[in-house]
Amino acid sequence: MQARTASTRLRKKIYEFIGTKSVIEHVYQACHDAMVTLMANQRIYVIPCVAILGPENDQLLKEYCEDREWGFIGGSTGDLYDRYQAGLDAREADALVRVTADCWNLDPRRIIDAITAIKSFDYASNTVIRSYPEGQDVQACRKKAFEWINKSSPKEREHPFMEFDDNAVMREKFERAGYKWTNLADYSNPIFEHNSIDTLEDLGKARAKYEIRFKTMDREKQEGSSTGPDGNKQQKMVGIR
Repeated sequence: MQARTASTRLRKKIYEFIGTKSVIEHVYQACHDAMVTLMANQRIYVIPCVAILGPENDQLLKEYCEDREWGFIGGSTGDLYDRYQAGLDAREADALVRVTADCWNLDPRRIIDAITAIKSFDYASNTVIRSYPEGQDVQACRKKAFEWINKSSPKEREHPFMEFDDNAVMREKFERAGYKWTNLADYSNPIFEHNSIDTLEDLGKARAKYEIRFKTMDREKQEGSSTGPDGNKQQKMVGIR
């Protein structure tokens, strides 16, 4: 979990309370819950850990973590890749999962998805094609793949993996280097709907969707015609000549 006290726009925001927990405590709890679930379900076969990756000179954050017996690993203030490398080395880890300390509403299931994915892939992200709300961002990366991405990201050092997620050319080079990546998506999200007509199956789905849409519209029109200006149902008057 990357964190720092000196946030640019809202200093010390990670210590602000939302309900009974601080922002960073909410995120830590999400990470912890994900780890507990993975170990209970035997979906992960190594010992996971939650570590706070902060600037090495961030004494307030270090003391905050020590008070709670959280692991704190210090690194460069402006180079987040340096911090992640320090975390990998300190824990002798095979892989890492990146979350940020200000995403207080992070769903543990997103972390589980990412860790599960890197059993089969070298890198997994849910921000290459966005389908989850902002604040649910998570990336997971195996150590060798991280080292490749680290060397290939000379410009953007404060937002790990952003260049990779945004740059198709970099992802193609990653594949040519022998690595595999995947996008984690919510496929129930409407952005993934296929609405063009290419097959008979597409035509059948389109007709069904059309029927549902216009039946709904007809019902709304009928309900509207029987409602008066005051919102009350009106009886229809029948005139006879």
